[in-house]
Amino acid sequence: MIAEPECGTAFLARHIAAALVAHNIVSVSLLQSPTPALSRMLLILEDTVPDSFVAITKNGQESWARVPSGSALAILTPGAVYFEGREPVVFDPSLSRLDSRLSLVSTYG
Repeated sequence: MIAEPECGTAFLARHIAAALVAHNIVSVSLLQSPTPALSRMLLILEDTVPDSFVAITKNGQESWARVPSGSALAILTPGAVYFEGREPVVFDPSLSRLDSRLSLVSTYG
């Protein structure tokens, strides 16, 4: 998962959670240095689910070696997720909170 800087911490957290709930191993690459809140979240996830989560910060080139081979690339933008080898998933802002969460989990399932 590569996140555009405009995505924000809460937005990225929802996507990471959805991908983990869908039983994926999640690797996150940031295009800029993380905010203090995002840094804490990434550290907590690496500590809590080390077999399922890898954070790759802007300067963390060595961390790419920990990404499993055969992983699918997802580019996260504020309006859609672009997946390698499949159509982008565009977010529907009219969905209820519950439907939005279910839709997000199915995006990564």
